[in-house]
Amino acid sequence: FTKTGAGGTDNVWFYNMESDGYSLDDKRSPVDSNDIPDIVARFKNIGEEVSRERTEKSFLVPRQEIVDNDYDLSINKYRKVEYQQETYRPSAEIIDDMITDSSLFLSEAKKYGAVTISIGDGGNEMGMGAYEQEIRLHVPAGDAICTKEAADLTLAAGVSNWWGWGMAALLSLHTGTSLLPTEGQECESLHRVVLAGGVDGCTKERTETVDQLPMSVHLSILRSVACLVEEHLEQEAGRLRKAISA
Repeated sequence: FTKTGAGGTDNVWFYNMESDGYSLDDKRSPVDSNDIPDIVARFKNIGEEVSRERTEKSFLVPRQEIVDNDYDLSINKYRKVEYQQETYRPSAEIIDDMITDSSLFLSEAKKYGAVTISIGDGGNEMGMGAYEQEIRLHVPAGDAICTKEAADLTLAAGVSNWWGWGMAALLSLHTGTSLLPTEGQECESLHRVVLAGGVDGCTKERTETVDQLPMSVHLSILRSVACLVEEHLEQEAGRLRKAISA
């Protein structure tokens, strides 16, 4: 901001880059979208950026505004998003439809003697009827959102994903190989959800958070589960080696 050789920085240029011409997965395959040519073209004509609105792909932000924001250089701090007003059906009707549809999975599974497992964190998930009394008493609007159907095994967690990893961990122990996602895969998954327009279920904002929790908290849970799985698999491998050598 100060050591520029030209008197310092007056404005900082931001560009909302969404694609570099390659897919975001490990394969990095070529894709049609590529922001790099546009980035170069706009930067070479930086004078034209002065008139751009903050709803556009690129814009300038005064240095003092960034200083006032404790030098926060995240584009979402200064970018403006235009929202279009849409009319949706009442939440209760939408939830009723989902309950009606999803309950069929449980009832049909039980007809064939299958053991059903439910994972939830809010009380309105399929199969959470096992906790109906607790949900009605302790969850906001519990009377309206509580499901009726109960699974054979009901697993509640602060975030549903966590018990999803728990199930993957149990299957890992059963199969002898880790079935958990990597931290990179988890970050990429959330990143793609946000790019597609997804929002945090608690804040309703397009941020890479999980139920208002920063990604670091989310990943720390995954890391703990992965360490336990790895430790158990290593112990089992050790026992197997000893049995073979004996």
